[in-house]
Amino acid sequence: MGDVGALMSTGIHETLCRPQDPSPVYVRGEAYLAEHRGVEAAGEFQRVVDHRAIVQFAPIEALAHLQLGRAYAMSGDKDKAKSAYQDFPFGKMQILIFPS
Repeated sequence: MGDVGALMSTGIHETLCRPQDPSPVYVRGEAYLAEHRGVEAAGEFQRVVDHRAIVQFAPIEALAHLQLGRAYAMSGDKDKAKSAYQDFPFGKMQILIFPS
């Protein structure tokens, strides 16, 4: 196991000090992906996606959708992975440009 423990949430401190910055949560999700811990990674990326008002139109929102799909795929949940990929903004654009 790597250093994900060093990135673990500090609980209320993280929420109170940086509520508008989803970066620590996103980076923690990336660390879980690197350790092949898909379930934990999905939880972190879902937190970013759930706070859309904070990250709306920021690149991190799009990346969180993409990584959420990867995390679900890694954990074996193909239905949720497909749904997350479809919510990826460029995925919708691709469907419109290249219909099957």
